[in-house]
Amino acid sequence: MTHKEALLHIFYILNRYWIHTSDKKPIDDLGLFLGEFDIISDDENPTADPAAWDDWENTIRKVTKVENVTEEDALKAMILLLKEYNDNQGFNLKIVIEHFEKERPIV
Repeated sequence: MTHKEALLHIFYILNRYWIHTSDKKPIDDLGLFLGEFDIISDDENPTADPAAWDDWENTIRKVTKVENVTEEDALKAMILLLKEYNDNQGFNLKIVIEHFEKERPIV
C-alpha cells in the first residue's frame, strides 16, 4: 500500500479502538490525535493538520525505505508515531501504545 493508504489503514484501526473504548474510559488525546491525522484531501498534504502528514512521512521512512508499505510496516510506524506524540507533543497516549504493543489489531 502507499504511504497514504497505510495512514488510512492505521487511522481506521485507531478510530475503531477509540470508538470501542470510549464507552469505558474515553481517551481524549487519542481523539485529538485522530483529528490531526484525518484525511481530508488528495493533495500533497492530505491530513487535517499538514504537519501531521510530514510526521507520518518521517515515521514511515524510519520503518521502511520503500514506497509500498506492508501492513506490518504500517503498524510499526503507528506505534512509533504514537510514542513520538506521547513523548514530545504533549499527548497522553500511553494506554493506547501499551494496548497495541501487546495486541495485534483485528481489521
